[in-house]
Amino acid sequence: MNFNTYPFNYLKSIRNPITAFQNRHQLKWSQIAVVFTFITFLMTAPVYTHYQKVESFSFYDFYPEIVDMIDEEVISEIQQIDLNNGEMTNQNSFKVEADQGTIVIHSKINTNDYEDAINFLGFEKKQFVVRDDSEEPRIVPYLTTTSFKGKNKEQIIEELSEAYTITNGSGIIVSLILVIYGFILLFNAFVIFVYAYLLKSMQDFTMSSIITYRESVNLVLNLIAIPTILAMIFGFIRFNLITMFGIQVIALIAMLVYLFQQTQFIDEEDRI
Repeated sequence: MNFNTYPFNYLKSIRNPITAFQNRHQLKWSQIAVVFTFITFLMTAPVYTHYQKVESFSFYDFYPEIVDMIDEEVISEIQQIDLNNGEMTNQNSFKVEADQGTIVIHSKINTNDYEDAINFLGFEKKQFVVRDDSEEPRIVPYLTTTSFKGKNKEQIIEELSEAYTITNGSGIIVSLILVIYGFILLFNAFVIFVYAYLLKSMQDFTMSSIITYRESVNLVLNLIAIPTILAMIFGFIRFNLITMFGIQVIALIAMLVYLFQQTQFIDEEDRI
């Protein structure tokens, strides 16, 4: 097996800043695209594992205005809902309308109840219906363990959150991962290509041996691998995306400073 060919040559190049600088000519643009995707994936891996561990998403995070509508009068009515194995056994009927939305308790809710409402929360026989002004109504079945009897507002929200997560959890996780992946992709693109541009621009002021933009991008990709692995390890231990970005960027800057001190970005054969 030839370890001097792609992708093994890239793995050899990331060992330290000096080899990263010496091997800055190895990657083609197509290979740069693959390595960039790989770097982004490394930063995304802790995101996936973090959200896989989440047992319940807060109902308030998705519908804050609806939660704010739940006052003492509404709580009193919700507490009277009698659920047995996820099915309403009493025939309570209640409706409150306000500027910010509508809350209804009824065994059968009509579409007219929520079509014109900015925000809507309705308790039916086997499910609750929730809608805000940015989406279609979501129908969430009660769990067999769902109960509102004697619960305060926080506990009622916990019951709604648990049922909402069971029904929509996988979709929420996929959506969050895609959004965060897109954010990481943009952040990495900004860091890599801006830093590469700055390195390329140094040729106008110094005797830098970095001639082309492609070798500059290749160099930054070589250097950013170890910082990204460090950020990923931190993310697995204690997930915090901002801190992960901080570790990645600070470690990259440290490696660039070290590289400049050692080489002044000049190839050994060109040094005086």
